[in-house]
Amino acid sequence: MFSEPPFDVVECTECGLVYVTPRLSSEALAEVYGAKYWKSDNPKNCGYSDYAKDAPLYLKTFRRRMKLVRKWVGDNAKVLDIGCAAGFFVRTMLEHGHDAIGVEPSDSIAAYAQKTLGTDRVHIGDLDSAPQQVLREGHFDLVTMWDVIEPIPDPKAA
Repeated sequence: MFSEPPFDVVECTECGLVYVTPRLSSEALAEVYGAKYWKSDNPKNCGYSDYAKDAPLYLKTFRRRMKLVRKWVGDNAKVLDIGCAAGFFVRTMLEHGHDAIGVEPSDSIAAYAQKTLGTDRVHIGDLDSAPQQVLREGHFDLVTMWDVIEPIPDPKAA
């Protein structure tokens, strides 16, 4: 679809999944999504100038996405946002009366989310390390992975 060396964005001819290749390991992704990704001196090449400071823009985007969400979930839904970053979608869901939590592996941006939403709303780490009493089967009405599938090492497993 397009190339920005060393990466290409490609589409699977069998299922239509669009993804980034080469795939990075979980360890390499942790390095990419460190503190400098969320507040970058060079956002043209990597990351954001200041993701947390631009909260109004991201909140506006997620509030618009509520039109889609309302098609699939009723009132007081239980929501899990995997890869919640600064927690802007979690915040939007809470504003609309839903019970929402997030999981974010990047500790630098997850710390911001915990500061604004509370430690009970955002788990720092991956889904496998999240407390099982929170993630029990059938607990959520909606699970989102905004901007998560594209870079992860194994989207099918995720």
